[in-house]
Amino acid sequence: MNGEIAVAISAAAALLGTWLGSSLTSRHEDRRWLRQERLNAYTAFMGAADAWRESATAMWVTDVGSPERLARGTDFYAKFAVVDLAADRARLIGSDTIQHVLDVTVAYLVNDIMTLTVQDPKPPQAQWQAAALTGYVQHIGAFQQAARDDLMTNPPDLVDSLQAAWRAFLGPT
Repeated sequence: MNGEIAVAISAAAALLGTWLGSSLTSRHEDRRWLRQERLNAYTAFMGAADAWRESATAMWVTDVGSPERLARGTDFYAKFAVVDLAADRARLIGSDTIQHVLDVTVAYLVNDIMTLTVQDPKPPQAQWQAAALTGYVQHIGAFQQAARDDLMTNPPDLVDSLQAAWRAFLGPT
């Protein structure tokens, strides 16, 4: 009778251990996937914003009313659509900590750089440089720092700690 109980307890412990190990591994993989997807979304946004700012600069240096400015304007708006899509993806998958910085950055792109780019007559060069260079670098830098903090400061939680303890208990496999 004691032997049967020991076998039943051993079997139950083995099943519980298998289930627990599987659950912990699955959760860990989900977190790794989410972190990678956030990295992809954040870098896509920064890349799109850089390409759009370059397009804005090309448009700004072109004479108002010229055919070349019309062509550059088409590129400018097409690239902003990519920025908007990348921002939406970052909002969708991003953590709560990144949302505000992302919104402030997008608002700056629209309210400052876009407004100055399409302004007729063109604003003074100093005003353009303050927005398209200095201000842009500050806003993208703040977004980059928030993204870095979001990606790198997710400390191991209880599940990760339990998983590590379980692996240590099982020994090398």
